[in-house]
Amino acid sequence: VLWLDYSADLLCIIGNSHGQRAELTAVMLELALDSAYHDARPVPAFALVFNLNDHSCVGDLAYARCPTCRGLGRQVRCAPLLVPDYTFLSWRYSGIDSYSASAVGFASAGAVPAEKRVCGWAGSVNSHKSRKIFSRVAAVNPITLESWQRRVAIGQRAQISRWACLVDLPAIGYSGRLPLLLHSGRPLLFVERRMESWYLDTRQRGALAAWDHYVPVEPALTGIVESATRILTTNASQAVAMAGRARALARRTLSL
Repeated sequence: VLWLDYSADLLCIIGNSHGQRAELTAVMLELALDSAYHDARPVPAFALVFNLNDHSCVGDLAYARCPTCRGLGRQVRCAPLLVPDYTFLSWRYSGIDSYSASAVGFASAGAVPAEKRVCGWAGSVNSHKSRKIFSRVAAVNPITLESWQRRVAIGQRAQISRWACLVDLPAIGYSGRLPLLLHSGRPLLFVERRMESWYLDTRQRGALAAWDHYVPVEPALTGIVESATRILTTNASQAVAMAGRARALARRTLSL
């Protein structure tokens, strides 16, 4: 949880979370306020509480009063709000020490022909049922799909080097790696999910669009083999063009 109180050009931040979430979210908010200050854009006073877990928030959440910030000792209604994502700075849990450096590295890896012309994914199969489904489907369609389940982990940049097409599967919450994958310039099969980020909301300026930047896949993975086949063979040139548009958008709107 992160408590925020901003008034008279003074920002009060108190929080704690798993890993770096509270710390880096606070840094992103500081950078946003600093940008507004230098652009002479007024920012009204606010007092907010952020839930930094992987889930959407529903209903009312009660928080204990924050002793050094004003006005937070009340029941707070939980609602969607766009805030800077800490993963755009760093995501060390997933081996990303610097988002900006990784974006450059992913683009470099994606500029070289892949080792295998398949659509691949690597990760734990236990965090969402679609991951087990994908692994089963990949096992019987090795010419088109690959699920990396070896004892030795494969890093995200190595995944880009290995596979001509990438697959993003749901886990507990939103996809923290999707913005970086788009920098790779590899075609992407994106399995749809309830938890979305702002860049998947077509009402938002600069959002991703299905079929223009990625190939959508139903949660049950219906048709994923056929979609992968089209990306790799029959519609390969269109898939490369789609990935190029996704990379250009990522450079414009999913970069610091």
